[in-house]
Amino acid sequence: MSQASTVRSAAYSAALTQEIEKKLQRALASQSQRRNLLEQLFADIALEVDDRARDIILGGEEDVISPAEERSENKLCFYDVLADHYVRVPENGKSILDLIVQLWSQSFASHIFALLFHKWGQYDGGKWQPSLKVNHKGKGLGSQSPNHNLALFG
Repeated sequence: MSQASTVRSAAYSAALTQEIEKKLQRALASQSQRRNLLEQLFADIALEVDDRARDIILGGEEDVISPAEERSENKLCFYDVLADHYVRVPENGKSILDLIVQLWSQSFASHIFALLFHKWGQYDGGKWQPSLKVNHKGKGLGSQSPNHNLALFG
């Protein structure tokens, strides 16, 4: 991929990250619309990338983002693009991760987390080596407000 294509792809990923951050902030601010906003965000990031965006992201090179065998029939979804981006530039996912932690007990928050950060780990010699650990600290069964925490280990 040429340097111009790489810059354009990084800028596109950064713009997607900003849009996700805005939607998470709106969900955090609006309790009455929170579930709908998170559901819509989940649907948005699960969408297949259209041809125009694919050209920007891949810069004409199909296998730059992830191997073809990881995608069914060469389909590429926005979460694939962003998961790869957050592996390459983990600090760009920090603000989103912080917002997801605040929304963790809400429907779709854990689903969004799983899609965006599923590549923060590695498979090494038949053993999964997570670089991201999820800790759940509740106040017992039946608790009215469990405390969910995500901790990043690098």
